[in-house]
Amino acid sequence: MRILVAPQEFKESLTAEEAASAIASGVAQAKPEWTIEELPLSDGGPGFLAALARATQGRAREVATHDALGRARTAQVLDIAETGTCAVESAMANGLALIAPEERDALRSSTEGVGELIAEALDGRPRRVVVGVGGSATSDGGSGMARALGARFRDGAGRDLPEGAAALANLARIDWSPPQSLAGVEVLVASDVTNPLVGPQGAAAVFGPQKGASSEEVEAIEAALQRYAAVVERSLGVALADLVVTGEGSFDGQSDQGKTVGRIRKMAAEAGIPCAVLAGRAEGTPEEVRTLAEIEPDQEASMRNAAALLRELADRWARSARV
Repeated sequence: MRILVAPQEFKESLTAEEAASAIASGVAQAKPEWTIEELPLSDGGPGFLAALARATQGRAREVATHDALGRARTAQVLDIAETGTCAVESAMANGLALIAPEERDALRSSTEGVGELIAEALDGRPRRVVVGVGGSATSDGGSGMARALGARFRDGAGRDLPEGAAALANLARIDWSPPQSLAGVEVLVASDVTNPLVGPQGAAAVFGPQKGASSEEVEAIEAALQRYAAVVERSLGVALADLVVTGEGSFDGQSDQGKTVGRIRKMAAEAGIPCAVLAGRAEGTPEEVRTLAEIEPDQEASMRNAAALLRELADRWARSARV
């Protein structure tokens, strides 16, 4: 048997590489005769550059940027010379994992660091820039990113607005002439969801609480993003194996709606190949999904010991696999 181990990150517990290693170790322990190939995946969030680098042999270079709270940090830009593509991982700048829970501020956090990464990428004069946008601590609709690329966000009196989502409630106009470095460059966004900007399934309602927003703050962000959308409109007019094992930290209703694990399941199904999911936890668990809760029901303990538990779960799954 040839087994492809292709998980994405277990959010705030394991990187995709760590998850793949743990699953592969557990499977190998149970079935040493199986051939195992590891392929860590990313949905555009943390681990995006590592997954691309592994697949393309691209060259990563260090660059200076800022996190969602404006603190200086070092990140990376990936140059894929053969294709003229440059890739950036937003989470290296505005990542939720970079902000302690007590520091999270969805009203004022900014995507400016993402714009700085894009500007650094453009310095290499690529034909294409790919931006992974998952795992963010921000709700500013990318306005901070645009600022770093020259955009000005002004209120009714022509004054520059401060950073963050809250300030967008006072947005009257946007002044922006794209930098020359963007001319002729194709920009692609790597995203794991299809949620709209606003509404019941929009950015504020669905993702605001993850970024530390209270119910009142979610409402404020929703209103600000609605105004933002209106002003923007006005102003700017793979081959598979015999068996696939994937996984993520939380398998739920969104997993099959465009997320990486859902797409892997769909691709495997279309190819007639069995696909198992090993997850940290799950809601409405399908038969083929197994979770760490089988071994450790306490969620906090499960997150602390995710690698060892995932290894054991993979061992159990492999021993019971009907192949």
